[in-house]
Amino acid sequence: MSDDATPIASPRPTEPDWLPDGTPYSREFGDVYYSRDDGCAEARHVFLVHNALELRWRALPDRPGTLFVINETGFGTGLNFMLAWELWERCAPPQARLVFRSLEAHPLALSAMVRANAAWPGLGRFRAALAAAWPPAMGGLHTLDFDGGRVRLQLYVGDVKDALDACGAAAHPELAVAADAWFLDGFAPARNPAMWEPAVLRRVAALSRPGTTLATFTAASAVRTGLADAGFAVERVAGFGRKREMLSARFEGTAAPAGVAAAEPLTETPWHLGAGIVSPAEQALVIGGGIAGACCAQALARRGLRVSVIDAGEAPQRGAPVAPQGILFTQLPAGDSAHGEFTLHSYLHALRFYAALFGADSDAYARCGLLQLADDEAGFTALAERYAAFPELVRFVDAAEASAIAGITLSHRAIHLPGSGWLVPQEARARLLDHPLIEARFGCRAERLERIDGGWRVELAGGESISAPVVVVATATAANELLADAPLPIAPLRGQITLIPRALAGATPRCVVCAGGYVAPARGEWLCCGASYVRGAGDYAPTQAEHRGNLERAHEILTHLDPAAIALDALGGGVGYRTSTPDRLPIAGALPDASAFRRDFAALRQNARRAIDRTGSYLPGFYVSTGHGSRGLTSAPLCADAIAAAICGEPSPLTQRLQRTVSPARFLIRDIVKGRGG
Repeated sequence: MSDDATPIASPRPTEPDWLPDGTPYSREFGDVYYSRDDGCAEARHVFLVHNALELRWRALPDRPGTLFVINETGFGTGLNFMLAWELWERCAPPQARLVFRSLEAHPLALSAMVRANAAWPGLGRFRAALAAAWPPAMGGLHTLDFDGGRVRLQLYVGDVKDALDACGAAAHPELAVAADAWFLDGFAPARNPAMWEPAVLRRVAALSRPGTTLATFTAASAVRTGLADAGFAVERVAGFGRKREMLSARFEGTAAPAGVAAAEPLTETPWHLGAGIVSPAEQALVIGGGIAGACCAQALARRGLRVSVIDAGEAPQRGAPVAPQGILFTQLPAGDSAHGEFTLHSYLHALRFYAALFGADSDAYARCGLLQLADDEAGFTALAERYAAFPELVRFVDAAEASAIAGITLSHRAIHLPGSGWLVPQEARARLLDHPLIEARFGCRAERLERIDGGWRVELAGGESISAPVVVVATATAANELLADAPLPIAPLRGQITLIPRALAGATPRCVVCAGGYVAPARGEWLCCGASYVRGAGDYAPTQAEHRGNLERAHEILTHLDPAAIALDALGGGVGYRTSTPDRLPIAGALPDASAFRRDFAALRQNARRAIDRTGSYLPGFYVSTGHGSRGLTSAPLCADAIAAAICGEPSPLTQRLQRTVSPARFLIRDIVKGRGG
């Protein structure tokens, strides 16, 4: 897909009609969402029984790394997913993981989804969990975890072909994660032909491997022919209820996976793909114990890897009464760029991630909402129109309503993000690293990293060394010290937080309020505000100048606060260093082999738009997560999950478009195009 594809603020939630018996009915397609006889029984018969899931799942090995992937075309009400989840819970081994990838061009509104599944009280627990995690119906890929990550739903909102291409069907699908089973659902072929056309079925084949099973309720001859042409051995079997026949199939690999690319010419160079990206391992080394590194360590440990974390700083302290509050902030994208899509989806992912990490009762995390004061009337109006259908994500309020939400007087209209809030980063790091498979060593500096047979070795200060088949460098501004042969364009940004004694602050907000800086709700006896933004490296000592700047920015929000009346020696504070990139996006993924890239993609110098049918060469087992800037709390969880998925050979929570967007190789490609470097 091109960088301008896949709108992120559409489609809008769908409200179906309801037949007298309570069955949901699509006006657009003139069809019911499930059988009026018994939708639950039909789904079990078609998709669970004819993919032989219970038998296959009982035979899975009970060990970390055991994965089963279901791909579905047409999420609909989510009934098929919930039934698969319920069966998985009953018969799959405890250490195995289920990834259920589904797509939906017209996602139901939350209330409609809940109502549509209310007929089956036995699924009530699954319905409630799905409803609690249900994302705004924004285009793109949403990853939802259940049962502590044992069950994962990856829901792509958008066109069927875009969805399958986002999973890797178009370019070099042999490198994509194939499905173990397919649920071909959606409305009947006669009513929704685009879902069943040959180009779609070729993509289904491209994301299959020999032995992949498939089931669908339809027995239409065009579908049968299309599946056979794509390489499936197709059988007509007894359908459910009054439906005489349905189709069951098994992929036999008679159609080459490259058939999709051959039928539809390559439009962009797949440099972001590479056979060296997947490197299965039982242990990993993470260098850096900040938020980015802690997120990576936890993502790997959850998948069963033993993880060693090395960090030169001090261990995070839990329960500190005086601690800076980090903000879960995002800038709502005004357009449909890949940058905007990542910004929005990383924010939505972070909200789910921290809610699961902290639970419902923690004094170190509050989902209190956030108000972003706005004085750009045109921009405010444009965003309000763009996101009008998503009040669960964002509301646009006047000054009076903003004041009522915050509990203080505000003079500007505001963008209200009700799901946002604050957390204590120290507490988040401690929780992330508190896992039986993680060994964290603080006060331990990594000085040199070298490639060895079977992996990587890091030399520590004092002469000790540690080896592992996989290494993730997440040391923020210090990353280039370990990447001497392949430095990244990152720069340090100093950020100082100011803590004001609550007794001196006067009225304080009930939610986070942002303008030039931010003010968080008071925690204990302190009010946290900030933050400075100073380019360049330095020490960690707070300065009076930065305190004054933070007080001035706080005064924009707390107009009753007189910065001149607060003695600077009464303030607390702390300093941290963010890492910025030229495009203000993080760097996350496998590290490229620079010399191979320059050789393989040299032709891009003459024609940057040329599509070279060659994948990238990456250093096996070497990953980075850095450049998160001032939104590291928001971007780090999704980047860590994508890195862990790549290491473990799982479906990525990032579409291929977004993998390109945050890839460490993107700067190398830009240098090649512009003729810079060797």
